[in-house]
Amino acid sequence: MRWREWLAEKQANWRRKRKAHNHFLAAKSLAKQKDFPAAITHYTEAIRLNPQHLCALAGLITARLQTEDFAGALADLDKAPGTKKSQALVHVARAHIYIQQKQYDEAIEECAQALATNSRRGVAYYYRGLAYLRMGDIDAALVDFTRAIILDPGWADAYISRSAVYCRKKDASAVIADCNRALKFDPRSAVAYNNRAVGHFLKKDFPVALADYQKANELQADFVLALTGQAVTLHKLGQIDAAKAIWLCLIEKDARFRDPDWFFQEYDWTVAEYMDEARRLIAAL
Repeated sequence: MRWREWLAEKQANWRRKRKAHNHFLAAKSLAKQKDFPAAITHYTEAIRLNPQHLCALAGLITARLQTEDFAGALADLDKAPGTKKSQALVHVARAHIYIQQKQYDEAIEECAQALATNSRRGVAYYYRGLAYLRMGDIDAALVDFTRAIILDPGWADAYISRSAVYCRKKDASAVIADCNRALKFDPRSAVAYNNRAVGHFLKKDFPVALADYQKANELQADFVLALTGQAVTLHKLGQIDAAKAIWLCLIEKDARFRDPDWFFQEYDWTVAEYMDEARRLIAAL
């Protein structure tokens, strides 16, 4: 190849990669605005222009998951480049999808394959921890969330998920400590405020728990866990009418909230102190 042709090809490749990156940036902006269909269009174009753009692939999979297009996400993963790095990403992404579909054994296997390629891949420990948590193996979940935190000490979601394990263990101080760490890195995390409220509730510090639930509800509309937690805490504080008003609003949207057993299973409530108070609240409606 003559040098002019070589230079022309290099310039064309550079322009394609530049266009791909511009589409990637546009997709990131749209995803941040929660316009996931438009984001998917730009991520797809970025990958067409640069099939090796792994960040665009990761963004595309995330956007598809937000629209619950699990089949599309799996199809995109099948087209991923065959490099070691990309295959590790594929395993982690598949684990994420399997967790959404409640196929926890499959998720754990995908994480194991990702870790076989790189034992320091914190996201694989994180998703495996989520699978263990959903299966009820809280000790295994605690180990994996801790590994993820060691590898990425600034990861708010890992602290939040580990705090959920401590909630089940009724270790109130550990719950509060992990949520405080999460809020340091993500001050607007409604889930962190919600989980910290559980810690304060377990410590019987009900006014502080109520304040955290209220903050969680300010940050995220229709956050069922925070709404129910707020109602139960109000009931515990003797503010019966306010507690009933919240629960009746939930029943108006979904009549199944009249059945505490359905609610406990659907939203994975396992803390006896909450469950007993919720039963008293529902019985009094």
